[in-house]
Amino acid sequence: MLKACIVLAVAEASKVKDTCTLYQVSDDAATCGESALDCKYTKYAKLAEPGLKDGTCAEQGYTVKGDTQTKTYPIIGDIVITTYTQAMVKALDTCTLYEIADDAASCGESALDCKYTKEAKLAEPGLKDGTCAAQGFTVKGDTQTKHYPIIGDIVITMYTKAMLMALDTCTLYQIADDAASCGESALDCKYTKYAKLAEPGLKDGTCAAQGYSVKGDTQTKHYPIIGDIVITMYTKAMALDTCTLYEIADDAATCGESALDCKYTKYAKLAEPGLKDGTCTEQGYSVKGETQTKTYPIIGDIVITTYSQVTMV
Repeated sequence: MLKACIVLAVAEASKVKDTCTLYQVSDDAATCGESALDCKYTKYAKLAEPGLKDGTCAEQGYTVKGDTQTKTYPIIGDIVITTYTQAMVKALDTCTLYEIADDAASCGESALDCKYTKEAKLAEPGLKDGTCAAQGFTVKGDTQTKHYPIIGDIVITMYTKAMLMALDTCTLYQIADDAASCGESALDCKYTKYAKLAEPGLKDGTCAAQGYSVKGDTQTKHYPIIGDIVITMYTKAMALDTCTLYEIADDAATCGESALDCKYTKYAKLAEPGLKDGTCTEQGYSVKGETQTKTYPIIGDIVITTYSQVTMV
């Protein structure tokens, strides 16, 4: 009888637990912590550490294993946390490629050693040089890792376009303490009060209206209730080095005007032969209309403002 009890106890102890993996990226994005624990405790772990998410650090691009530490939590007990960092890749040797899905619903982006880009394009003919953000896909999604001959493993990050409903979308901005830059975000109007509570410096409006018109990098921040918000940074154009170019439409109904660094005007005129030095106002087009942003090689992003003439009755 005693032998039967011992066998039963060993059998119970040998049952395989359902194990789940959770990860958390540090606030400065320098490291990622990963833990494996019994799945029945994941809800308690997420309550104790709200930043925890399902998945692994490797899926987020953190593949270099570092130190481990053990933390004790109520109910859960001891959890071993392994820290990972991203592989150090030389900037000059790294190229970014993107590919838009056939249905144009998503865009996949990868960073890899520049010496392998030709092999990558042979393996995936739809790949192009550049980023998904430059194509308007700014909402970060899942990541996946694919293995290719010669190249090795490549981490592909998926992006989608932000779904913005015109009537329900509000724009907020915040100028940096040193007034050197301005951050702008578009979000559902019902969340603006929560956004202002989280970031007291936020105000209604756009960076362009404050004189910050040179588009820079984007970053995504996560807030309780609101969710992920894409923040686009803008700076002011350098007055002494800024030149204004204009182009009148073929039907003479409108005039497009842009301000850009004077050193790029020759490239702009090569890209758009109709451009001339001056402003739309000088040509009689004084009614300001919409703006659009275009990207050009060498020059980068240029904001084009459309003007029309005053209608005389």
